[in-house]
Amino acid sequence: MKMISLLAGVAAVALSATSALASGPIYQGSVTTHGFFGGTTNNAAAVGAADLLQAFNALPGSVALFTIDSSGFAGNTASTSTTNGATFSLQGNVTPDCAYYFGSANTTVDFGVIGINTSDNNPDAAFEMVGGARELDINSNLAGCNTRNTVTFSKTDLSTTNGAGFDPAQFTNVIPVKLVAKYKAGVVGGTSTVSEQTVTLANTGNQASANTHGAWKSSLDMKLTLSNPNKGLLAGDYTGSVGVTIVAF
Repeated sequence: MKMISLLAGVAAVALSATSALASGPIYQGSVTTHGFFGGTTNNAAAVGAADLLQAFNALPGSVALFTIDSSGFAGNTASTSTTNGATFSLQGNVTPDCAYYFGSANTTVDFGVIGINTSDNNPDAAFEMVGGARELDINSNLAGCNTRNTVTFSKTDLSTTNGAGFDPAQFTNVIPVKLVAKYKAGVVGGTSTVSEQTVTLANTGNQASANTHGAWKSSLDMKLTLSNPNKGLLAGDYTGSVGVTIVAF
């Protein structure tokens, strides 16, 4: 009795996953060749040849054949990888913005009549400002900038252009203005806690002062004091100004 050898008696046949399946038969199994290939073999060429011979009934009946036909299976459409993914770049833009809030307030501050001494019996104090110094507070609950910036404060004294002519030892056409501004801001570069900034423009002529800061936001208070020049005031309309400018750079 001739022995017929198969990879049989095994419920499953392991297929290799290390290479893609070709489109068409892959001969994987075993055939008993009775000496052609040294007995029983699972050589793919031998199994394939035996399969073809069986198709033409040319395979001896005593030869057992077991094949696996992969027709209909396709290989991978692209190379495989055990690692995959993507990194997405995110981007946007924030525009620079500087703020100083004063709402719909009138930017013209009218002191009205600036009182003077009109007494007829006091020649030393005649025509001088009375009532002491005048004070004015300008307060905003929001000022600042979202990038590095320069904050500039400026003031011009109240003055009149009356061309009557006068003796500067007795009269003046200028009412001195002092400005003290306070707000909180930090330095340019790096990160730091903001600190109170105080800017003082003395009552000694028209002045300006600039500070540079990193991004900041704060209330901003400006206190103005109109000083008594202790001289007779020349008649006329007096005008001056006080300002704050925040400019990004």
